[in-house]
Parts: sequence; C-alpha cells; structure tokens
Amino acid sequence: MSKINQLTLFIAGNQVAFISAKLSFSLERIAHTFDAELPPMMFDKPEDVEWRLNDKVVMRGQLDSCSTRTDSGRRGLKINGRSQTANMIDSRIKIDAQYDQTFKQLTTMLVKDFGLSVIANTKKADVVIEDFQINCESPLTSLAQLAKQKNLLLIERDGAILIEAPGLYAVQNIALLEGENLSSFEIDRNWVDMFYHYEVQGAWGEDTKAIVTYGGANTSRKRVIMADKLQDGESCQDRAEYEKNLAIAKGLTVKATVPGIWQELTGQSLNRLILVKSKKQTFEEKLLIKSVSVTVNDKAQSTEVELFRPFAEKAND
Repeated sequence: MSKINQLTLFIAGNQVAFISAKLSFSLERIAHTFDAELPPMMFDKPEDVEWRLNDKVVMRGQLDSCSTRTDSGRRGLKINGRSQTANMIDSRIKIDAQYDQTFKQLTTMLVKDFGLSVIANTKKADVVIEDFQINCESPLTSLAQLAKQKNLLLIERDGAILIEAPGLYAVQNIALLEGENLSSFEIDRNWVDMFYHYEVQGAWGEDTKAIVTYGGANTSRKRVIMADKLQDGESCQDRAEYEKNLAIAKGLTVKATVPGIWQELTGQSLNRLILVKSKKQTFEEKLLIKSVSVTVNDKAQSTEVELFRPFAEKAND
C-alpha cells in the first residue's frame, strides 16, 4: 500500500476542522454516506461537501441534516449527508415511454439534469431496452432496478455513474493478509439465500420466463420471481442468472479491518477483486469488495472492508 493519507473536509468550498468522521461506500447503496462531528458552527441550508484524502476527492455530496448538542459543558455539531446521486434518489419524476434505447443512452438522458456523467465499462451497457418509462418514481431507483435485470451494477464515482458488470477488475498491488496488515478478520458463511430452482416470469407469464438451477442447493428449494417489466425470455434469463450468482456471492462474506486510511481502499475500490488470505483459517481467495467504511477520530484511523465471492465474469488482472 501507499503512504497513509490525511482526510480533510470542505464545506461550501472552505476547509472545516472535524472531531470525528465516518465515510461509507457500498454496492448496495448507490449514494455514498458520511457523518461527522464538528466544532460548534451554523449551517442553514444543504451546503456542498467534499471529502479528500490528501489532494484527491473521494466523495462529493451535500448535507442532509445537522444537529447541535450540549452535554457536560461540551458543545458540538453533528452532520450527515450523502453523495451526489442522493438528488436522483430523492427526486420523483415522470418520463414518457422511451423505445429501443440502449441502457447507456437511458442512463445518460436521466443523469444529465443532476450534473452527473456516465462511464460504461462494459459492452453490456449497449443492451437495447425495448420500452422504458418512469411514472412519478425515483429515476435512479428505476435505473437500478433495470440494471439488476440486465446483470449490471451502477456505481457513483468522481461525479459519474459507472455502468459495470460485477467483478471485472482487480485492485492492484494490494492484498488483505491476516496477521500482517489486518487488525481483525471474520469469515461468515450463509446458505439462506441459495436455491436449486430460480425462475423468473416476465410480462407475459409462461410465455416469457426463464429457469436456472444451482446444484449446490437442496433440490426442494425453489424461488419464483415475478418481473412484469421484463418483455422477453432473454431478459428473464439475465435476471435469473443474476439472482443465482448473487446468492452464491453472498454465501461467503469476509469482514476485515485495516489500520489507517488508504487511498486504495475508498469508493474507487468497490466492485474490485482483491486477494484475501488467512493462514489461521486456511483461507485464500480473490474476493469482491462490497463495502468500505473509513473512520477517523482523535484516537485512531481505520478502514473496514466487507467482501464476498465474485459473481459473473472473470476479472481482468
């Protein structure tokens, strides 16, 4: 890993001191989150916020709320907020039916009004969507649901929405090694979400459905999903594969804590593969980074990483 970085906070373009802070990045939430405790000060509107490690911005967003407190003679301000995609998540819009647009084209059309750009890191972003509309719903939630149906991920990074397939790239020059660079290490195995029979039925019921099986589960376990927005069997097949692969990925989860804060382990590492090794538990695999939480206070700095097994395509090292 490179040298330890210094975390700094900017609000409305001005650097602001903070007492403690936590930044969280996750594949399960497109908008990243932060909360922090500051010395007493006043904000009366949702100011723009930037978090930086040294000179590199790791999160841009805005305040969601703030609260002042007084206890035992100590005064302070607590703030929390989310990254730029929060505005898309919270908004409710109406879009008339769009026909025969690629997923990338639809995403670009929807994000431009929110000051975001689109970067497609997979050819799957060019899949054609026959019919898409939004009726007083969140534009990002609608896109995320469509992405899930097409076995794609949406990730916010550096003012852009990235369209990626799961686990296509690896974190370079880093490994998580118990006994060497980790202060805690935990492996969790869970089989609750695994089924033998995954069936997805689309808009036309039996005429648009797909079935996939997973041999590692009890043959009596079945899951049927109704997805009335899917118009053809191919889309149902993609969704069924996604559900199966995600269940396999969630079957093994690793949680690790790395002392310090690191440029390589922030939001940019989401959906990247990294080698994880424990001699004590005779474990060695390349796992997919699911979430990263960076914590800084007056006593310590640490980075918590949650990982699971990769699903879909093989990584490009």
